[in-house]
Amino acid sequence: MTSDYAPKPFLRQTENKLLRAYFGGKELLHEIDWDNLKETDVDAVYDAWQALPQQERVKIESDFQVIFDVASVDGVRILIEEGRYKGIDLKPGLDALGGFLNKSCWVFLNHSKHAHDLGHLGAGNALPAGDVCMVSALQLSSPSVQFVSEILGSLRKSP
Repeated sequence: MTSDYAPKPFLRQTENKLLRAYFGGKELLHEIDWDNLKETDVDAVYDAWQALPQQERVKIESDFQVIFDVASVDGVRILIEEGRYKGIDLKPGLDALGGFLNKSCWVFLNHSKHAHDLGHLGAGNALPAGDVCMVSALQLSSPSVQFVSEILGSLRKSP
């Protein structure tokens, strides 16, 4: 994306069903009435997130930064191409979503083996040589490169 990551705009631009899946997967924010929450009404989600212990907030922030960094024309294209190479057609799932942020979040949630840990991988996990060229144009932060590496290395079909 062309702008910088900021939490509230990230929440506003990400569909509630994806936020619900993200926080539900971490067994967090059960107090949010997701069924009655308007799409861009993020104050309750943001406040509940900020009320979490600092360590948990930092992990979530890192995940969201990673998702944000990959949310671009090039980032989504790379994910689609790599999925196609591995025999997984991501396009139908991605076509059902509007916006690159939603697409990146959907891949994060549905097609990575360890989505809950992607933003926290150690520096020793490097991209395979062939994949470095694919992501170099994205100018990603280290955790985001780890996300793309994880996706490129172990893209899997949804359950």
